[in-house]
Amino acid sequence: IGPFISAIMSYYTSSWDNDWSWKSLVCAQWGFAVVGFIGQIFMPESPVFLVRKGKLTAARTVLGRLYSDGNDAEGHFERIKLTLEEAESQKTVSYMECFRGTNLRRTMIAMLVFSAEPMSGLGFVSNYGSLMYQYLGIGDRQSFLIQIGAQILSISGAIVSFLVSDFGGRRPMFIGGCIALTILLLCMGIAGSVNTTAG
Repeated sequence: IGPFISAIMSYYTSSWDNDWSWKSLVCAQWGFAVVGFIGQIFMPESPVFLVRKGKLTAARTVLGRLYSDGNDAEGHFERIKLTLEEAESQKTVSYMECFRGTNLRRTMIAMLVFSAEPMSGLGFVSNYGSLMYQYLGIGDRQSFLIQIGAQILSISGAIVSFLVSDFGGRRPMFIGGCIALTILLLCMGIAGSVNTTAG
């Protein structure tokens, strides 16, 4: 939603002929930071932290707000206690354990999933899309409108992904998305290396 609002603001400020055409976008980002800060004030404490500090009643209260079924909340509470007890009973380990044995596989999965989005080129297309369209000969206003349309497609894709992940699973959706992005980016790269208007 944030990039969508930013695209709309870019469209309306693109016709301004002063420094506020870009300063307004920077200031708008501060608004999102303020909303996040206010949200942090009202966010409940982590139940794991509360159990670790011995505040069991507070942990049960937080879990009760997260679950509609009290049995599920109590089950999660017991799992947290067991996990913490198990962690305390084991020997002290260092962060190097994240890179040894089966933990290395888990660490690599976590790192690659989070780095897949920036590595996919999404940041380039979403941030420089309007400029790229202008290089292609599309007018300024139209290029910003296309960028707004791209953000609408992005939001729609996120909504559709909720359904796809339920029916097909997260792993096939993730791998299929990466393959599709790879093909699209290769096509863009090949087309960009051809020095013609059609390319």
